[in-house]
Amino acid sequence: MSNSLLNIVIIAKMNTSLNFLATLEAILNQDYQPIKIVVVDANEENSLYSIGLQEDLSSYLEVEYIKLDPSFSMAKIRNHILDYLDGEYVAFLTANDSWMKETALSHIKLLTKHPEAAASSMGGILIDERKRNHYMKPLIEKEDKPLSKLDLYKMIKRSAQVVYKIKALKLIGGFDEELDNLCDGDMVIRLSYKYKVIIYAKSLCECRITEAFLDYELRLYLDYKKFYMKHMNLFIVNKKVQEEFYHKMIYLTRKNYMWLDYLLYMAINFVKHPIKTTGHAYNYITKLLKNIISSLRMKFSVINETVKIKLNKLKSNNNLSNQMYVYSQNIRNIVIPEYIRTIKKGMFYGCDQLVSIEIPSTVTTIEAHAFHNCTNLRSVIFKDNSRLSKIGDYAFAGCSSLEELNLPLVSSIGAYTFARCYSLKKITFACSSVFPSDLEKIPPYAFAACKSLLSVEFGANSMLETIDKGAFFGCSSLQRVIISGRVKSLGAYAFAYCGKLNSLAFIQIDALESIGKAAFMFCENLAYFQLPSGLERIPARTFYGCSKLKYMKIPKKVLSINHQAFRKCDFLSNVLVLSADVIISQTAFDKHTQINIQGN
Repeated sequence: MSNSLLNIVIIAKMNTSLNFLATLEAILNQDYQPIKIVVVDANEENSLYSIGLQEDLSSYLEVEYIKLDPSFSMAKIRNHILDYLDGEYVAFLTANDSWMKETALSHIKLLTKHPEAAASSMGGILIDERKRNHYMKPLIEKEDKPLSKLDLYKMIKRSAQVVYKIKALKLIGGFDEELDNLCDGDMVIRLSYKYKVIIYAKSLCECRITEAFLDYELRLYLDYKKFYMKHMNLFIVNKKVQEEFYHKMIYLTRKNYMWLDYLLYMAINFVKHPIKTTGHAYNYITKLLKNIISSLRMKFSVINETVKIKLNKLKSNNNLSNQMYVYSQNIRNIVIPEYIRTIKKGMFYGCDQLVSIEIPSTVTTIEAHAFHNCTNLRSVIFKDNSRLSKIGDYAFAGCSSLEELNLPLVSSIGAYTFARCYSLKKITFACSSVFPSDLEKIPPYAFAACKSLLSVEFGANSMLETIDKGAFFGCSSLQRVIISGRVKSLGAYAFAYCGKLNSLAFIQIDALESIGKAAFMFCENLAYFQLPSGLERIPARTFYGCSKLKYMKIPKKVLSINHQAFRKCDFLSNVLVLSADVIISQTAFDKHTQINIQGN
């Protein structure tokens, strides 16, 4: 590595290139320069994550790429990379993190002003993207309050918040490889014992928890226990830090259904802080008792492994509470009664023994995560004359055994609704293969990684206008797509990695106004595609890896053909460009492709 003042290490682990690009672009657009960027690929070898990452990096020659074992913890990755760094400072980001434009400059100014400091830590926002409404929490509570060592000692993720002096990291022995999410928090505390550490409350970064990290709370719980044992002296001296620890452990044990540990931490916290925790204790115990009662009532209603929901309290609000099946993950078959209108958020989340469910005609809404990760679900039956109109985000995501689904004529589906339904071969609406005419948008990643899906058809009368990013990403068996004439926008990666796609027909191609980057990347069987006449831009990697694409005509209104738009198109020998004003990237085409430019 060449010398540089600031090194930024971006760690991509269980992460697609889509999130990574946002992180990378945020670093490239920093007010402060120079910055040396190192990308660490800790994904499985030859996985879609790793392949996508490498393809994206091919256009960033200034970025150094390092492949490491996916079994490495975050701390071990950091320690390994330290041996490669020559600069004065380093920051470690994951591919889910992001910096504001002024973040690097703010860190360097602080560290330059305080040369005795070994690290600086900024405020930021923690965003949980696993929920329907993204949960956002400040990593430092208030920007206007005086900061103290208590803020330094808090057990938080930190990650993108910190810039370190490399020399100090090495002298102190590197990161603790027994820790994962809290390795940065641990390092900051260890540095504070020997050096000065600066804390600046201004929010200058974002840290995200994505769908790939479903076990995040469990790993965090294990880290907290190790952290507590390692820094017990802090918890003994500082009652506020101790109180925060117990509150966090109560939350994590409840999230991971560790009820014995939950009661233990509740009891300890109550003894140590009786006044402050009385209200919390009452609420937690009340919820626990309600869950136990619901569980017992459900278990006594099981007959021949079939559950018919008959709880009187439901008749008042006409919905299924997400508390009812907390303890009922062994249920195989469910019949929902006629008076139910809404299947609430997360109702059957993770019921991996559930095989079939019967949904009555009265149900109008299936909320987010309702059947998420029901991995053995094979049969979903909607009664005749169903009034279902809305299906929420992730509602059927991860239902990997579901082979066929006959839905009513819904008007709205959410993001990731059917993502990772690996066995889903056919989806019909009211027994028709044509998607409902009322659908105006296919949201992000709605059918991503539906590896068995064979065809998709939108009728001529369809109101569909947008196929959003990644909508059919990784549908490797998809062969035939028919799209209505109203569609104006194809999002990034919309059909990427649909390797068997050989028929893509637009009823009215000229209605299409924009195509996102890498929309057809690695559609290896796509031999022909007519670009719409109103298209003004062909983004990066639009047809990258479309090896059977034989001919392409670039419309007059196209102003630019961007990086690698037609790279690795082995059979693309001739391209006709109808305008002499188009700007063509030097890397847009392979060397064997002949470009014929026709004047205006």
